[in-house]
Amino acid sequence: MRVAVRPAKVIVAMSGGVDSSVTAALLARDRHDVTGITLDLWPEDERPSEVGASCCGFQAAEDARRVCHTLAIPHYVLNFREIFERILARADAESVHPLQ
Repeated sequence: MRVAVRPAKVIVAMSGGVDSSVTAALLARDRHDVTGITLDLWPEDERPSEVGASCCGFQAAEDARRVCHTLAIPHYVLNFREIFERILARADAESVHPLQ
């Protein structure tokens, strides 16, 4: 049994993977106003290798863009590089390594 829900504006963090793609598709199917976003986190000179990379690289952002295009929803890539670098620098200074 599905409960009727009033359509809402929803932002979905799009990784280019199955989970975010299905989430966006289901929300769009239920007539929500869906927008996909992908965060660009890595400095230009330290991009993760595309070989074996499942997130974060150019191919993942392109996959997310393609899914959003197929679903006819807007997709934006947001540049969070500086913020991410500051978080990592602070974590390193505090000897906390969130990515390990």
